[in-house]
Amino acid sequence: RVRKNLHIVLCFSPVGEKFRSRALKFPGLISGCTMDWFRPWPRDALIAVSRYFLSSYEMECTTQCKDMIIESMGTYQDIVSKSCIDYFEMFRRQTHVTPKSYLSFLNGYKGVYKEKYDALNELATRMNSGLQKLLEATESVGQLSVELVQKDKDLAIPSKEA
Repeated sequence: RVRKNLHIVLCFSPVGEKFRSRALKFPGLISGCTMDWFRPWPRDALIAVSRYFLSSYEMECTTQCKDMIIESMGTYQDIVSKSCIDYFEMFRRQTHVTPKSYLSFLNGYKGVYKEKYDALNELATRMNSGLQKLLEATESVGQLSVELVQKDKDLAIPSKEA
């Protein structure tokens, strides 16, 4: 009874050589299985996934700008998916855009954003410290010019007497 009701779900990505090599090594996986080939995600689903992963991510922008970024993520993935079809028609080489590649794209965006944000913050900190030094130098020059005027007056009296 267990043998009759036992069902196993294996998920393989068609990207790369692993799928091909496993299909060649284990032909029983292919011949004794039902394969479900999934259709590309609709644009709204891509936007919903990017909204889920990016809505809680801290970004220095307005909510309107963040919404536009979230929508553009789904649009880019949709464009890449359509470009894969065009690529196949031109060169007869199959390329795949998988949900994992979309999640990697989103995580890559977060990584690049954090890296660039940290670099800009470091540059801003350096600029602020440089401006602070310039303000201190301006203040010192002002004090020294007042002292110079005073010393010039003090030196003018002995030079007149001499």
